[in-house]
Amino acid sequence: WDIVEGEQGQIWVATVGGLDVIDKKDGYSVRSFTHDPDSENSIPHPRVRALLFEENGDLWIGTESGLSLMKKSSNRFVQIQPENELHYLNSAITSLSVGKSDELWIGTQRGLYLYDKGIKKFNPLVSAQQLSLLSNDDVRDLIYDPSGILWVASRPSGLIKITFPKDSFERFTQFFDESGRTIEVGRAQALLVDKDDNLWIGASLGLRVLRAGEKNIESFESANGINPGLFTSIVQQQDGTIWFGGNRGLFRLSEDKGSLLSTDLLWPDNENAVIESLFVDSRNQLWIGSTHKGLFRFDGREIVRQPLEVDGLAFDTHKIASIAEDRNGYILVGTNGYGVLRFSPYSSGVQRYSSNDSPNSLSNNQVNQVHLASDNNIWVATTNRLNKLND
Repeated sequence: WDIVEGEQGQIWVATVGGLDVIDKKDGYSVRSFTHDPDSENSIPHPRVRALLFEENGDLWIGTESGLSLMKKSSNRFVQIQPENELHYLNSAITSLSVGKSDELWIGTQRGLYLYDKGIKKFNPLVSAQQLSLLSNDDVRDLIYDPSGILWVASRPSGLIKITFPKDSFERFTQFFDESGRTIEVGRAQALLVDKDDNLWIGASLGLRVLRAGEKNIESFESANGINPGLFTSIVQQQDGTIWFGGNRGLFRLSEDKGSLLSTDLLWPDNENAVIESLFVDSRNQLWIGSTHKGLFRFDGREIVRQPLEVDGLAFDTHKIASIAEDRNGYILVGTNGYGVLRFSPYSSGVQRYSSNDSPNSLSNNQVNQVHLASDNNIWVATTNRLNKLND
């Protein structure tokens, strides 16, 4: 149960029957605030546990069930309600601490909450909800260190230190060209850090690059005047060749890294395709997933179609959203509407993983991403869920 001192010297005491204020200037008189179920302007629960004064004189009150704020300007209690029941503080508030900016940290017997005072939103950081920061949800006390450390006293886990790095995110929305003009980056769609540590950015307003050691992004203008459109995938082969795929086809960076080279003559019938995904496998072969023409590969001389067929269904007009490789060298292809296809580059058989009535099937056939983790687990992101493929 907290005891705090106000800026006028009054002593505020949290009790099992409400909130008491002792005024030393008035002969130690006591004024009590109690819970009135018929009034929205009273404290939300008879049992008051946690108290916290802000620098502006506002008082936060944590009760057995609910959070309240007494504004210095009004001396009225305002009950702080979450947007929905899932984020409700349905537990005794044991401690309060002001974080940086508009943050209010709330410790309860059922976990840790972060309240954004600016947008008036609760973020539950507890085991049963969005994100668990603690091994045990019974929080007894909190202190936020201005250096960016949150100290948490938890029962029975003891003392827990949570560190929040400063300036974790830096936004790059625009840059200046050589003449000093402001250039927008645009909507970023694809990223690649190449072997020279340059960051390539496929954006809606053009290709951008952040050179190694530089602090400012620059616009990449192809020396041969090619306008490549929007790139949605960028990869690099082991020999350093960088490939760019997007809504105007497949391009390759020239050896002098000054121009984008068209690949039209490498395609069957000299007809490029809208590119959805690119992937370089362990054999250094480039795989190309198109939006409407299926899967292709570059054999070092030309681009050839990779035939895919399951139970008489050919996948030569389908969107290939993602490409990966498993630990055995099999290629995994995520499709738009037909699940995941798996095949060996050296044989004609194709295995399909799709959504069906089985509880162990893929959650949805609309696949966004297929990824092989460092522990060799295969993860599949669909439109409604993350799936782990048991190999």
